[in-house]
Amino acid sequence: MGSPTSNTDQLIERLVADATPVRRLVDPRRRAALWMAIALVCTGLGVAHYGVRRDIAGAMTWVPFLLRVGLLAATMWLSVVAAFRLAVPGEDGYILDLDDVNGATYRSHRGIEQHSAK
Repeated sequence: MGSPTSNTDQLIERLVADATPVRRLVDPRRRAALWMAIALVCTGLGVAHYGVRRDIAGAMTWVPFLLRVGLLAATMWLSVVAAFRLAVPGEDGYILDLDDVNGATYRSHRGIEQHSAK
């Protein structure tokens, strides 16, 4: 039996000889948009099955509710794009400093809760 190094070298040589080019992945933002479209379809199916809130008309005019929905959508978008970027070897997942985004989201949510309590 050969040494582990020679087995590894043989494996590498075989992989290089048999390797074929791969196509590049679509831009992470486009993949995120497709993912979001699929998620919206699933959400629509859920709403069609369960219905919407009884007070949806009032909630759509309540600023704290709208801010929460906006923050949720922004957090979802940044998370999906970062995940798709990190899924590619050698790709930098940096979009924004996620610590800053998380901190701003938390402070905004706390502010909304305090505003709602008044």
